[in-house]
Amino acid sequence: MNIYLLSIFSLLRKNFFVRQVENLILSRVNKFSDMNWIWFLIIIGIFWIFLYLISKQFGLSKYGIIVAPFILIIKTTKLNKAIEKISLKYQKEFTLLFKIGTYLYYILLIISLTGLSINIIHHFFFSKSESVGLVPLIPGITLSLKRFVYFIFPLSIALLAHEIAHGIAAINEKISVKGIGIFIFLIMLIAAFVELDQGELEKSDKNSRKRVYAAGITANILLATLFVPLIGVNNIFTSQFYEQGDGILVVGVRTDSPAEKAGIKEGIVIIGILITKNNSYIQTPTVEKLVFVMNSLENGEIIIILTLEQQNYTLVTPPSTPVKNSIDGGRFGLLLFQYMKPKYSFLSPKLPYIIQEEIFLTINLNLVLALINVLPIIVFDGGKFLYLVAEGSPNRKKLFNLLQLLSLVLIVLNVFISF
Repeated sequence: MNIYLLSIFSLLRKNFFVRQVENLILSRVNKFSDMNWIWFLIIIGIFWIFLYLISKQFGLSKYGIIVAPFILIIKTTKLNKAIEKISLKYQKEFTLLFKIGTYLYYILLIISLTGLSINIIHHFFFSKSESVGLVPLIPGITLSLKRFVYFIFPLSIALLAHEIAHGIAAINEKISVKGIGIFIFLIMLIAAFVELDQGELEKSDKNSRKRVYAAGITANILLATLFVPLIGVNNIFTSQFYEQGDGILVVGVRTDSPAEKAGIKEGIVIIGILITKNNSYIQTPTVEKLVFVMNSLENGEIIIILTLEQQNYTLVTPPSTPVKNSIDGGRFGLLLFQYMKPKYSFLSPKLPYIIQEEIFLTINLNLVLALINVLPIIVFDGGKFLYLVAEGSPNRKKLFNLLQLLSLVLIVLNVFISF
């Protein structure tokens, strides 16, 4: 979390007052993060009522701010010139990029449909524990508020890059951009959008429209690709300021999980695990090995976790948890990271995890956004793209409708197996 940036300044850390302020902030965030989700919804409801009254009182709609029950839409034209400038400066490059995107679409569609289908088959006929599922990101319900903080930056840039690419492609095809905006439901950024001149869009030729529809998907794949080298950069940074430690750092504990009930807290270092059933002991395991062992345990098995702090914790293996918990600590509610020992006292042991998490989430969210958006569902870019391809052919339209139905069924089933 951003609070850990306070740790960068060693001189400030030595100041007693600053340490007290940091501890106070962390305690408040932890309390807020661990709230019961019902209270969370009550507070959100009060906030939205207040926001709605403010909107009506001051007429915020004339400033491009639209407030409806639990919905906030913010539109602006201030970015139009910037998008137009970028588009015109690199017009040939963007035209080529989005043309490649129209071919890339078909590859991604095959990957998406195949992946969703295999996941369902795997869940119902092979191993449920290894299914991935599609987990709706609902802060406070499917994802703890503390964990959701890590999603804010990757999700925001993925959505904005997607929509800005649509704007750039539209300008390249001589289609006017009326504005850019964001759509927020509850407290979550659900979507960014670019408002195009629909009349000009419909009058443009098929290839132009296909490039516009494929632009967002192409931007997400490109952004994910550009973030891959940052994994190596982060490893170089880590090696300069950290050294390999013995054990696994607990970087998060899910509320009401077996780990929390056992008293395990964020920041402890696991150095071993004892499985009481066969009295086997695993010393200084890797994250992958520890997760594998924990997922392999039978319901009711007792394990003892040994820590660097010389305190042991006893956990009873719970029944297999819903797939949705896989992004929030898995079966035991533990978010783990290989322990890296700071070379300097002012550095937080959690900093390498925070940086790596932001990089990986940016890559994964961009890939997921692209692979979901290619599906031939009419409200998605993929649906608009493929519907355009099917125009003028009854047989193609029948195929489109069949693929749309298949896509809807696959999404519903993949979400279903997450719970």
